[in-house]
Order: sequence, then structure tokens, then C-alpha cells
Amino acid sequence: MKFLGVDFDYYFENYPDKNGKFGKYGGCLGELPESVLNEMAESYKEMLVSEEFKTMQERMKRWRNAMPSPFVLLNEFSDGDVKIYAKLKRSNSLGATPCNGQAFLAKYMDKSRIVASAEDGVAAVSSSGFSRIPCEVIVNPEISGRMFISKIKVMGGYVIETDGDPREVALKIANEDSENTFLYQSSAISSHPYPTIIRDYTKQAGTEAFKQYFELEKELPTAVITAAGKGEASVGFISAFTNIFTDIVAVNPEGEIPELMFLNDLERIRFAEADEAEAVKIKDRLKKLEGIKTDLKGAAALAYAVKYAEKLEKGNIIVNL
Repeated sequence: MKFLGVDFDYYFENYPDKNGKFGKYGGCLGELPESVLNEMAESYKEMLVSEEFKTMQERMKRWRNAMPSPFVLLNEFSDGDVKIYAKLKRSNSLGATPCNGQAFLAKYMDKSRIVASAEDGVAAVSSSGFSRIPCEVIVNPEISGRMFISKIKVMGGYVIETDGDPREVALKIANEDSENTFLYQSSAISSHPYPTIIRDYTKQAGTEAFKQYFELEKELPTAVITAAGKGEASVGFISAFTNIFTDIVAVNPEGEIPELMFLNDLERIRFAEADEAEAVKIKDRLKKLEGIKTDLKGAAALAYAVKYAEKLEKGNIIVNL
């Protein structure tokens, strides 16, 4: 299947390209030295085929992530011949990308510590604990609060407090001690190879959703809708659907996500906006009518799905919650 000359049956073999770019997007964005990023990229390729990594990966999936996660029909949001299905997050989710392989890569590269900003703290500490590498989380108490700090410490992480921007401090530490320090990032708005690692280790939810859906409906979905965010979950989820004929919509991007920008240029996906007030209402309805909790990002995706469904006479929609 081709879109504007790109064959999506071979897409993952060709993108990102040898320079870590998706078309004109991505590559080295400057948060770390290019030499450090190149070493990461090469080490990642080597790690993927190592037996030690494969064993650790299976252990983590089995013990930590309890896959697969539920896939449910939202009866209260469906109407006759138009159904909305939801792929739910794991009930024991430990952060944005708890199994994204970065802690494994840090171990493979013989790094002695992992550093992360507060927004990635829970996922980073969880993964680093499994790899037995100390993790330092940079926290601004005025932003994150003392309860968050206590949570990080209880999980086994080390907290470095700052009155500035935690991400900037994490970047400074990683740059000053790149030989020993691995920078943990869950945002796909980052330099190569981070977007690729994040895609690889969040695609399982999409693969599961496609399988679970097809077992029920025996036909392709009309649309797949996900919150775009910073790409932390969206780039992996939609990767399971890019080579089939279905409409893919990414709702509310929080920046220029290299792969999603490229896919949008190719007219393989499209961007959409959902109003925050509508998302809040949908979030409350979902909890009340279906007994399902989600964050505002997931609620925004569902809010857009509901509007999308109103225009259909027949069809099925998959929403990533």
C-alpha cells in the first residue's frame, strides 16, 4: 500500500532513514552531542539482537506490564451500526512508556546511572529498577509537589531538587557526564534514536488492539483515533495500522513530532483538535456510564471519536485511551 510514493509494507525498514530522519523531520535536534546519539543508535541496533536483551524483555513484559490490556466496546457511546471500541491502558501502568527499552539500553551501554526530568520520573525509576541502575529524577517541588517526591523515593529513585526547569537540569547533567549517564526521555519530540525506541516499545498496544478488534468484527476499522501528545504513546499505537486502509487521526499534538509530521505530509494520518471542555465532559461521562477512567488526553481522543461517529451511517472506530 502506497501513499505519495511511500510503500507502507516496507515503511519500518526505511524510516527513520540512516540519518535518523523521517523525511525532513527529526534527526539530531541538539539536546545531546551527535557523537553520543550515534553511539546510542548503534548500541540500540546491537542490543535488539542480543540474547540477554530478549530474555530481559520477556521477563519485564510478563512481570511488569501484564499484557494484553483490555479492549472493550463502549456501549454507551456506540449507536446502532456505528460502534466505538476502546483500547485501555494497563491497570498497573507505571508511566508514559514503562517498557520502552531505554533502561535496557543504558545497561547494555554500561552506563552507571540514569537521569530523568520529573515528567518521566515514574517510568524511568520503574524501568531502571528492573535493570538495577540507579535513577536520579530532577524535580521542582513547586511544580511536582512533595507527594510526587515521596513516590519517587518509595519506588527507589533518587531525587535532585531544583527551583528551575527539571528538563534543562537533566540535560545539563547528561551532557556533562555523557560517558556514565543515560538520559531517559519519553517524548518522541527528541533526537534519534529516541523516537524509534519509543515507537518500538509502545507499538504493542496497537498490535494488540488490531488483533482484538479483528477477532470481534472480522473487518477493517473505519478509523483509528489516538491522542497525539508528544508522541509518547501515539507513534507506537498507530504503527500497527499504517499499512491497512483505515483513517488514522492524531488528536491535539503537543509539538512537532517528527514521525507524525512526516506521516501527515504523506497524507497517511491527519491531525485534529478536541476542545478541553468537551474532553472534561467526556471524561466524566466515560467514568459514569462505562466505569472507565482515562486522562484528559484519552478523553480528548474519545471526544473527537464521538463527533466522528456522528457523521457515519455504519462503521467501527478504535480509540486509544
